[in-house]
Amino acid sequence: MPSIRAGKTIRLEHFVLLFLIIGSILRLIWPSDMEWKADEIWMFENSRAVATGAPWPMHGMPSSVGLSNPGMSIWLFILIAHLAKTPVAMVIAVQILNVLALWGLFCFIRVKVPEEEREPWLWGLILVSVSPLPILFSRKIWAQDLLPAFSLLLLIGHWCRRSPWGSFLWGLAGSLIGQIHMSGFFLAFSLLGWTIARERKSISWVSRVSWLSGCIIGAIGLRPWLRELLIYQGAGWSFKEAFKLKFFVHWIAIALGVDLQFSMHSAFWSRFLREPLVGGVPTYLIALAHLFLLAVLVKIVCRWIGRTSRLADRANLERFRDTRFYLQATLFGVGILMTISGIRVHPFYLIVLFPFLHLWLAMKLYRQKRTLLAVTLAQLFISVVFLVYVHQNGGVPEGDYGIAFRQQSYPTLTH
Repeated sequence: MPSIRAGKTIRLEHFVLLFLIIGSILRLIWPSDMEWKADEIWMFENSRAVATGAPWPMHGMPSSVGLSNPGMSIWLFILIAHLAKTPVAMVIAVQILNVLALWGLFCFIRVKVPEEEREPWLWGLILVSVSPLPILFSRKIWAQDLLPAFSLLLLIGHWCRRSPWGSFLWGLAGSLIGQIHMSGFFLAFSLLGWTIARERKSISWVSRVSWLSGCIIGAIGLRPWLRELLIYQGAGWSFKEAFKLKFFVHWIAIALGVDLQFSMHSAFWSRFLREPLVGGVPTYLIALAHLFLLAVLVKIVCRWIGRTSRLADRANLERFRDTRFYLQATLFGVGILMTISGIRVHPFYLIVLFPFLHLWLAMKLYRQKRTLLAVTLAQLFISVVFLVYVHQNGGVPEGDYGIAFRQQSYPTLTH
């Protein structure tokens, strides 16, 4: 593809549109194949109950650490539930929001990212459009699945922080995103800390006041949760979890598209790697795709070890100043905060970092267009085969995914 090799931004944008359309289809196809377990049932039934007259809740679903999530995590689904009266209708709303986040990111890149920095952002958008876990995490009735849209708003606000409206949006989105899922607090605090450390003198007092106003308005609904946080007596700091460095493991695995074992468990090793089947005969193409992506990781590591390549990467980061800022704030800032917190970091905690994981991979490979294209196609292949596998098998009964909604008996609500 000469236009891609030439690296011309305008032609690359046309290429991006193709993968945006593909990524949108993969997020919207077969909505009734969605996961339908305790969390999804809880969110649907409680939000529908409020939409039909039950009292408005002050807290969300209990989290894995025993502390209830802030109320915003269910309030957004209550708003959706006024229109979505069935589980499938509700998950379609979630899918649409994730598709809008993709296209909104494309518009942001076109309008705000300088042309000299735009290429890796466009490649990052291509990757996140077709990567397996971002697609999986855009097809669930789950508070975390709403995060990409708010991560985009936070990015837009922070990027435009020198204007009063941008600072206000930054403060507002930063307050709200942690109330949707607590991983958002790590992103908001990291972005604030990195900004204070790097460029606090460049932001006017008007913008600072606008940011504070947005924070205060966004935090209005946080008071009931803060009271619960003050009396929380849950699990404390865990050296074991901090030592595992799970955040950085998940960062690399999700960016490369090799972390579906999280959802499939034993079926990933015993069945999925043998896919696709042709006439009932395993082809092991999925296994080959994973081996290729892991080989790309080895190549990245070897380049980093090499002093010349490491200096070249550092020079690239100096050229992409804004890109460097966001990658450092998310990879190091959020990564260090989550690690030293001692919590058990799950892959879905990194949903909030849309689109930075894939922007990181694009930055590592953006001078190697053939490799980037091959990585994109490998991830797209894995995503398509995964969705077909789920559709053909009615979910992944052996894994966390469980039995798909359409295979279960559940009364359709019409009131």
